[in-house]
Amino acid sequence: AEAVQQYQTSLRLKPDAETYTALAELFEKNGDAGAALTNYLASLELSPDPVNHLRAAAQLRALGRTGEAIDQYRRALRLQPDLVPAIERLAWLLATAKEARDRSGAEALQLAERACALSHQSPAALEALAAAYGEVGRFSEAMVTAQHARDRAQVAGESQSDEKYRRLKE
Repeated sequence: AEAVQQYQTSLRLKPDAETYTALAELFEKNGDAGAALTNYLASLELSPDPVNHLRAAAQLRALGRTGEAIDQYRRALRLQPDLVPAIERLAWLLATAKEARDRSGAEALQLAERACALSHQSPAALEALAAAYGEVGRFSEAMVTAQHARDRAQVAGESQSDEKYRRLKE
């Protein structure tokens, strides 16, 4: 609470992107997605930053605002076109969004293939590719790719979400 007050005092005296980002990170660590988002967006108004667009997108996802999260990933990619985490996460969202208006299987597939090429088939890129295959109806490829993602993650010592694999099987 004391750190929040100090950041807020500093921002009243002299608003700057770095302080907004630091405050956003503090709120994020404390689980306050709304306050974190507000501060990431304030930081972005002062200074475009692809990483802060990623962070804002994560907060929007946590708040269930998928369409806005997609927009933030797109903004990050306009600033840094080969930002692999943004490509992976955008592909995943476009393939798995609950609302049909937020899904685009063809675009998800294109992005996931690009993420796989740029990341040398990271588990996250393969997960996005599997989801994209599923969204465009290429189910056998989705299953093989999902298993490949799981295998790569296990070899890398990464713990993977069972939820992702459950959704890929649906």
